[in-house]
Amino acid sequence: MQRTVFILACLSAASPAVQARQAQGPSSSGNLVRIAPVEASRFEETLRVLSARAKVVLVAEGTPVLPTLAKDQTPDVSSGVPLEEAVKRLAAAHDYRVTRRGDVFVLKKHYNDPRDLPSLTLEEGEAAARDVLRILTTLYPPKASNTADRAGALASSLTSEQLANMQNKPLPLAAFSKEQQHLLRGLALNTYAGQALQQARIALKRLQLAPGATLRVKRDARGQHIVCELSPEDVVVLQPFLMEGVSSSANAPKDAPSTTAAAAATTLGAVVARLSERAQARYIVDETLAAKRVTVFGMENVPPAQVMDALASVYGLRVKEEESIWRLTRPLWRLPRDWEQVYPSILRVLPEPLHRCLRVEERAQLSRKASAPIITTDPAIGQELLSWQRERDRLNALPDLLRQEATRRLSLAAGAVLEKAGLEGRVPLSTLGAPEREALAFLLMAHLLESLSFLDRPPTILQSFERLQVSGQVKQTEKGHRYLVYSGGVYDPASGKVNWGMGGGVPLPSTGQGTAVPSVPSQEPPTP
Repeated sequence: MQRTVFILACLSAASPAVQARQAQGPSSSGNLVRIAPVEASRFEETLRVLSARAKVVLVAEGTPVLPTLAKDQTPDVSSGVPLEEAVKRLAAAHDYRVTRRGDVFVLKKHYNDPRDLPSLTLEEGEAAARDVLRILTTLYPPKASNTADRAGALASSLTSEQLANMQNKPLPLAAFSKEQQHLLRGLALNTYAGQALQQARIALKRLQLAPGATLRVKRDARGQHIVCELSPEDVVVLQPFLMEGVSSSANAPKDAPSTTAAAAATTLGAVVARLSERAQARYIVDETLAAKRVTVFGMENVPPAQVMDALASVYGLRVKEEESIWRLTRPLWRLPRDWEQVYPSILRVLPEPLHRCLRVEERAQLSRKASAPIITTDPAIGQELLSWQRERDRLNALPDLLRQEATRRLSLAAGAVLEKAGLEGRVPLSTLGAPEREALAFLLMAHLLESLSFLDRPPTILQSFERLQVSGQVKQTEKGHRYLVYSGGVYDPASGKVNWGMGGGVPLPSTGQGTAVPSVPSQEPPTP
């Protein structure tokens, strides 16, 4: 969590002009704010009233799941409270947290409700998947292949002497040729990042195809509309499209988020365009980010530069100056120099709401806590461990719940278009609204996001590759086919043991003799 906090703090740091403005303090710091319950129950009405009465700016990420609260959920600010306290109470009631910068309040979502999907454009997802691919391939050996290819090449290269020695005791790295060491490093890399690399390639391809695609919609046995394929020019790239457990419009929760209300939210592109109209400088936003939803009130109360900084903060973006042009763009990042930097680098390029709604860092910490063995007779410690385990299980279930919500939202909208237009089972994505496109973008990124959780800590086998040891057993089937079951691990001088972290099985050449290694790149891979 500390790494993420540090990254986001750096990205959202205010400019000197904004810091000077902050030092002046709020325009209504000594006044109490009173808002009637009927106004306090409605999100947009609350922000409008606060900005008008206190002459401040309020910038919120998207819109809440429930734009209007029930009476028992509405915070009481009718008796009068300080401005900052009023904003915090009202934001918390709608599942937001607040950051204050002088006269500007930034509201970012907690994402405690699994029905709340992050605002993510298809173009933004495509850019993020491409950057993840760049990061992972930077430290990968040239012409990286999959685990089966590398293991097969390694098995074909082993001499009879090596095979015999591997069965008696683990062989150190020095016992293998340069080409074999290269293949062993590749196997270690595949063990660590192979799944993420594969999912990044799949996600990038699907996100590139999605804008011009059609959704094939059919009815299930219960008569509910479901999306089963995403096809560009009738070429299926998603099959099947997960739909289990999705509610129909008749069975959907009555307080489910309204796509009509969500579609009415302001976009970053619209806000930045209004800023340019009243400013001498030119303000623009990247096209990949322009459709992201945001709610803004009181932007006329402060200079445009402060509003730009608030827009950047709400989504973890940055403001870049280019010859008197101020551009709202994605975070600045650098390629990692070693495997310790891979995970922080990926967090930088992922849209911030994605790892915020999926609790990426929190889940990793809880997983380590809940999995740690605790031997104690203290009931308090045992109860704490049980609490960690329950919270870990709840957070680990979040990705599936979010995928179900995205699928439900997409299916209801596509089914409605199908019934109205009679498109013979196919709905062009272009006929759907922004919320549905965001839901599709989330679905296309979902498996990549899950695979990235394994990159939290580089394995010892990569960090101490020079101490790698490999053992193997030659097995033979009833039909006479031979195969090698191999294991790789790092020798620990302190304990005198090998910590195994890599393994698998692969067929051996029928002769049992070593052969040349096919298609092994001559360039030595970078050392982690």
